[in-house]
Amino acid sequence: MAMGMTLSPIAALTALLALYKAVDGTGGNATTPRWLRLIWIMAFAAAAVTAVTGGSRIAVAGLIVGCVIIAASAGRDKKSMIVLLALATAAIAITVPAISNNIRLKTSWAIEAGTPFSSRTDKWQGRLAEFASAPLTGIGFGAQTVFNSKYDNPDEIEQGASPEPGSSWLALLAQTGLLGAASFLWFLMPATAKLIRRGTPLATASLLFLLLNGVCEGWLLYSSALLFPCFWLTTSLTDDRISQS
Repeated sequence: MAMGMTLSPIAALTALLALYKAVDGTGGNATTPRWLRLIWIMAFAAAAVTAVTGGSRIAVAGLIVGCVIIAASAGRDKKSMIVLLALATAAIAITVPAISNNIRLKTSWAIEAGTPFSSRTDKWQGRLAEFASAPLTGIGFGAQTVFNSKYDNPDEIEQGASPEPGSSWLALLAQTGLLGAASFLWFLMPATAKLIRRGTPLATASLLFLLLNGVCEGWLLYSSALLFPCFWLTTSLTDDRISQS
């Protein structure tokens, strides 16, 4: 199941990049040759379908939000953008059954393999319980005291166990407490505001995608996660307009 949770968001970010390139990324001024835009459109379609069939519903939701943001920046190309998004919506609707089927398959495989797992709700409750045990300073960076399955409990498995926080933002709150969460927000809120006001549509779409994805995926504090560098590099994006503001 972890593969889909990695594949879907990476494919969704790829789809946002391809869509941004397809509308030329500069307000739709049509400086990109038609044949190249067609290639980017095909790349967007392939990546979007991959994101959907990967089985991560939060990644699909983030992809839709990102597409809307990029579409709003299309400028004079809005008509073709609307047509493209309509086709993408239809494609996603057609593949919705594949999501449910894929999730059922992965769940059945996990059960057959004897791998216990838990719902996001269980994981969120675990993080909230950890936070309640040390609300001011947290339980410690990289720590996890509430385990929802044998798979993520290092006491049960000597090697290969890894935390499954279930949410980046709740993991941050549980591990660093109110002091750490407040410090993080002190950095994140201005960075987000600057990107929304002055960054490119792709940067804004990517950041909002990652913020939404972090609700259900716990990659924020784990450098081995593929979305970890994506988030920190996106939040660090600056150009002359941003740095001078």
